[in-house]
Amino acid sequence: MPPKRPNLTREQREEQAEQFARCRTLRHAWEPIGGGQRKPLFGDLVTYRCLFCGGLRYDKVSRITGDRLATPQYDMPEGYRSELRHDGKWWRAAYLETITDKLVSSHDNVTPIKKDKAS
Repeated sequence: MPPKRPNLTREQREEQAEQFARCRTLRHAWEPIGGGQRKPLFGDLVTYRCLFCGGLRYDKVSRITGDRLATPQYDMPEGYRSELRHDGKWWRAAYLETITDKLVSSHDNVTPIKKDKAS
């Protein structure tokens, strides 16, 4: 039987939503950190950590072919898989609320990385 999820207050749920909204909106920013203590019976294990939420991803791969040998496994921080079941639009709105001071309005001057082909 899976462990019960904690009964969180509304404030705790909102705080977690803010904390994880970036990863749920833009996806994780994985950085390889090595194999760790897990040793697969075959293939090689690569462990990644998300730079933002701290979640871990374990990929079992073939060093020879580069093929993924198993479905990735995840070890996410407590509360990441909460009872909050929202769609992408909800998470995007929650994330935008956390970065309102960094939003750029359409009339602000933003320098593009690539030059426009028309110029």
